[in-house]
Amino acid sequence: MFAVVYLPSFSLQAILRSLRPAAFLKEPWGLWELCGSRPVLTDLTPLAQALGVSPGMNPKEAQGRVPQLKIVKRSLSTEKDLHYFFLKHLYTLCPRVEATSSGVYTLDLSLLPQNKNPQKHLLPLIERSRSWNLQVQVGIASTPELAFFAARQARPILWARNPSLLFKQAPVSWAGFSSSIEKILRLWGIQTLGEFLSLPHEELVRRLGKEVASFLQKLTSSQARPLRVAFPRDPWKWEISWEHPIETRESLLASLSFVIKELSQKLSLCHQGVKELRLHFQFEDKSSRSYTLPLAASIQDPHQLFRILCLWMEHFQAPTRLLSLEFEVSPSAECFQQGELFGPSLRNPMHLGETLTRLEAFLGESRVGRPLPAPSHCPDRYLWKRLDPWEIQKETWLPSFFLSPLLGIPLRRFRPPIPIEVRLKEAVPIAFRRKEKGWQSIIASRGPWNFSGEWWTQEPWEYQLWEVQTDQGEVFLVFRMGKGWELAGRYLP
Repeated sequence: MFAVVYLPSFSLQAILRSLRPAAFLKEPWGLWELCGSRPVLTDLTPLAQALGVSPGMNPKEAQGRVPQLKIVKRSLSTEKDLHYFFLKHLYTLCPRVEATSSGVYTLDLSLLPQNKNPQKHLLPLIERSRSWNLQVQVGIASTPELAFFAARQARPILWARNPSLLFKQAPVSWAGFSSSIEKILRLWGIQTLGEFLSLPHEELVRRLGKEVASFLQKLTSSQARPLRVAFPRDPWKWEISWEHPIETRESLLASLSFVIKELSQKLSLCHQGVKELRLHFQFEDKSSRSYTLPLAASIQDPHQLFRILCLWMEHFQAPTRLLSLEFEVSPSAECFQQGELFGPSLRNPMHLGETLTRLEAFLGESRVGRPLPAPSHCPDRYLWKRLDPWEIQKETWLPSFFLSPLLGIPLRRFRPPIPIEVRLKEAVPIAFRRKEKGWQSIIASRGPWNFSGEWWTQEPWEYQLWEVQTDQGEVFLVFRMGKGWELAGRYLP
């Protein structure tokens, strides 16, 4: 037993889901693409066909006949997104699925229990497709070929127990013959497949050749062909391109809201969440920008994801109008770390994520993070690492240097270092003064300790370090870099 799931006008449905979700049955729409150098209509909604528009017409000619006809250009990226999304859902119903052609999927139902009705098994697919604003037709038969013809006639589901009844009203164009054979059949007055199959098969093969012989063999054979199983990948990436560049934040958020909704449906099927968002913008002046938004917790709720994007978009400024957008996410399992018995390691990870998003949108992506020690002896040299909430949940609340024993006198660092003036006697400091303060005498000093490094780079450094004690009993750390002196810190008593 096999089932074929057929999405009529697949390319047009893929685009209308993002533009006008409920427009496929209610409004006249057409899809155009280039045929050589000439634009032609390839897909139409049922209302557009009822108004007299047919595939192959020029878009301007069609709009002249039907002024209310709306035309969109074919988008391969939206078709690919819909294909992988729908294929992922079909695998929740059947373990063997074939992507037969664009908008046609064949399911092997032989693995279902014998007492299970296949028609009832596939009814949830139709209900979910309606909630996704997709028109789906399902045909069930003993072979994939018969199931395909059943799906073309299904409204919305048809179990073909008597295959001979399928071809009475089926047009010859459904057979997929070449244009030369279709022309011959029209000259014979053959309009339906029922009329075609009523002719002697041997005479049809002798006159029309191997193409008809292969078609007849597929229909009359009792053995089903093996399926080419399509394994669903997980491209967590969406591409949005606009035929006319957009320049308002509201238009961008409207497109992102559809992507977020589709993303949440896909996450619910995979039982996963999102831990990171990546956005890549392409502008009208051929420039591009990329942004990364880490999330504090694994999120599956579309309202929370959209709220984070809205917060980030408050301070987003584009140099010119926007042409296209690539939206990519990093999926993850649910939060696996427990800091308490019934809670995550972060008390309120969503609040932390929203705060980081606001800070990055206001200050810039490279200005929100935490400093880390750099592999260098140069004073105040550090690395800047972006704050990742997922790493915070994995780490202990105390850094490693807090867990080790403290030795020596504590040093309070001045950041930034304080510029000072120094008096020298025989190359030894004897007094120093800060800005707008008096001179302080130095009664004892140790040093100098000379440090240098990175002489092999374009920015080598070299400095001299002293420890000095004033007449008031304070001990300071002073260093000299070049011709200037700076106060680096003070030892605590």
